[in-house]
Amino acid sequence: MRRWQKIAYGCGSLGIDLANQTFTAYILFFYLDTLKLDPALVGLGWGTLYALWNAINDPLIGYLSDRTRTRWGRRIPYILFGTPLLVLSFVFLWMPPEAVREDSDRLFLYFLGMVLLFDLLYTLVTLNRDALFPEMFSDPGERARVSALRVLFSQMGVFLALVLAPLIFDTHGWDAMALLFGVIIGATLLLSLLGSREDPRFRRAPPLDLKAAFVATFRNRAFLTYTIYHIFNQTAFIMLPAMIPFYVKYVLGLPSRESSVLLGIALLVTVSTLYVWSRAAVRWGTRNTMMVASTLFALALLPLLWVKSFWATAIVSVVLGISFGGLFLLPTVFIAEITDEDELLTGTRREGIYFGMNALLVRLAFMLQGLTMAAILNLTGYDANLETQSDRAIWGIRLLIALVPIAAIGIGLLALRAYPLHGPRLAYLRAQLAKRRAALGSHREGETL
Repeated sequence: MRRWQKIAYGCGSLGIDLANQTFTAYILFFYLDTLKLDPALVGLGWGTLYALWNAINDPLIGYLSDRTRTRWGRRIPYILFGTPLLVLSFVFLWMPPEAVREDSDRLFLYFLGMVLLFDLLYTLVTLNRDALFPEMFSDPGERARVSALRVLFSQMGVFLALVLAPLIFDTHGWDAMALLFGVIIGATLLLSLLGSREDPRFRRAPPLDLKAAFVATFRNRAFLTYTIYHIFNQTAFIMLPAMIPFYVKYVLGLPSRESSVLLGIALLVTVSTLYVWSRAAVRWGTRNTMMVASTLFALALLPLLWVKSFWATAIVSVVLGISFGGLFLLPTVFIAEITDEDELLTGTRREGIYFGMNALLVRLAFMLQGLTMAAILNLTGYDANLETQSDRAIWGIRLLIALVPIAAIGIGLLALRAYPLHGPRLAYLRAQLAKRRAALGSHREGETL
């Protein structure tokens, strides 16, 4: 594949993360604060029905994708036809009709319906786009380089969502933001199809039935050990941005807006280290590189137990940004290795179910983070009505931003040590996979749109 095609494929990550970050950062603020929707209704829709929907959504769409057989491929039709629908659902999320805005019950039903529809279409497009990655790129070095491109575009999407979005909806309104971002999301995802292709050989193998597919997935030791690692590592990762505003306000005694500066520093450093981490992944292997990145992540958090100044925390942000480069780069490479082994075990490519099940199980990280954060803040006496917290509450904040994530990373690293696809076993897997591909016939260029 030519370099421009790899860049085209990678640019889809900008649209994906622009949609996701805008949705997660502002949707509740929009419906609660701007449209004045009853918080109790939002809690019912968001905390219960949306959570149940997600429990079904990801694995079933992955299973459906693996079973799809069309002349255009298994994944590309979902991206091609799903993208315009995803854009429309994103735009209508932020543009409820006036008749809906004026009635609380109608607004709640609109909110719930559009959130569920957006999540369905987002999963449909994103999962199939991710599932193309292991099939398109089989060489370890190529996987690392293309993953770096994906992360680079992903961070652009995050930047637009977190920095540009407030400027637009504060100045020109939510409708303007929805329309502009909808165009960017659609354009980048459709452009990514210029760098997307599928191998016709993988349509020939008969797909597994539902029971066999789930049994084979949960018997895969590599998948289970990686997923355990990913759950705990994600718990640590999402705890950090959740606690930074508390840390800045109560520990450093600064305005909460300074938290965006610290996150911005980490983001810029992350992008600058992607090339180094991609080279490290080729040289050391995926497992060992991720262990180094996670260990560096834990060590970088340790000073937050005692630092008291903004500039000391900024130095911590730099080191955190270095570790994030590896943490962001490698997850798709892990799933690619896991599906490579699964192909030898089952005789078919099943990226869809693995990306879907991983997405579902990693949602446990949000549960762990939320429960831990609530429990420790409560036990240490945090009081939202106070401008200055007690020493005990401040110590609780330090625990949540440093010690709890370090403990979670430690548990994750124990699981990652048991990940079997490294060293001689991974080399043997690649050799066997090359033999299988040769037996299936010479590689032919797949569909490229």
